[in-house]
Amino acid sequence: MDPNGVITKYIRIGIENIAAKKSTGDTLFYHNDHLGGVNVITDDWGSRVQLIEYDPWGKVSREEGIGDSVRRFTGHMLDPESGLYYYGGRYYDPELGRFISPDPFV
Repeated sequence: MDPNGVITKYIRIGIENIAAKKSTGDTLFYHNDHLGGVNVITDDWGSRVQLIEYDPWGKVSREEGIGDSVRRFTGHMLDPESGLYYYGGRYYDPELGRFISPDPFV
């Protein structure tokens, strides 16, 4: 539930969001790029709601519209406060183009 009381139900294949149905009646569809990150969101009429483009290191180079994509570059979650992507065991900084912590599995 968001701060306005809107409930969103996500439709997934694995961990990948493919659509979202909001309690307002709106439906959003997620379109991924070749790296698995959401770069286009459309509404139920096929109109583009949001466009996100990234540079090769994951930094947002272009963003248009307002969407609710939780998963961004390479399909991973972006922490809006820190600007870091969470990769399950460590964090990635798109400004530096590298992970900021060691791999916990090595």
